[in-house]
Amino acid sequence: MSAFIVAPETMQAVVTALVAMDKLYQDVGVSSCAAADKLGQDLYRMNHAAYNARYPDMAGEHNFESESFEWNLKGNGDISQDGKMCRLKAVQCLMYQCQVGDVAETWHEYRTLETAEKRLMQEIIDELPGYKAAPWD
Repeated sequence: MSAFIVAPETMQAVVTALVAMDKLYQDVGVSSCAAADKLGQDLYRMNHAAYNARYPDMAGEHNFESESFEWNLKGNGDISQDGKMCRLKAVQCLMYQCQVGDVAETWHEYRTLETAEKRLMQEIIDELPGYKAAPWD
C-alpha cells in the first residue's frame, strides 16, 4: 500500500463535505471559516502522520501544507449529485491515504471522515431515481 499527501483541491473538497455535514448535524464543530481552516490543517497533519508511518525515511521531505491551509468555499459549494460524488471521492481518497500505521485507529479526525463517508453515500443513494422509485412497504 502506498501513501501520499492529498492535493490541496482534494482537501478543499473534504473540508467542504465536513462543513456541509456540520450544517446538517452540528457534530463536527465547524462554526466559522477559521474552524474550517483548522480542520483542514488537522486533516493534513493526520495525512502527514500516515505518510511518515509508511515512509519513515522520507519524513519531512514534503512541504507541510497543514500550516498554510485555508478553506475556500468557492468552487466547492456545488450541492448537485455530481458535487456530492466528487466530495465523497475526496473523502475516500484521504481515508485511503490515512490507513497506514495506527492513524485510522488513533486519530478522531479519521472517525469523522468515516461518518462523512457514510452520510454522503446515503445522500447520494437517496437521490437516485431507482432508489426513489423502489417500493417501501
